[in-house]
Amino acid sequence: MNRKEDFMTDCQPLSAPICDWEFSGVAIPRGEKGTYDADVAGDPCIVWDPDIGRFRMIYFAQRQDEFGGEVNTNAQAVSISEKQVGAGEWI
Repeated sequence: MNRKEDFMTDCQPLSAPICDWEFSGVAIPRGEKGTYDADVAGDPCIVWDPDIGRFRMIYFAQRQDEFGGEVNTNAQAVSISEKQVGAGEWI
């Protein structure tokens, strides 16, 4: 009972989406060319920071170096306020 196949036998594909998604804007824009997040900014994790009374977003960022190699890092953004946490409301 430790094989992957044993756990996958009860999985069924979804016949319909769980909910209807609506695009409300870019939450994490990519940076300008050459910056740490010029190519990828994504996979956010949002946590409440009681010390500042706002949310922090930790996210994955990527750019290419001068040889075309990937340079990966983590980045942070902070919400404008405790209530303003929508798209474009991060510093």
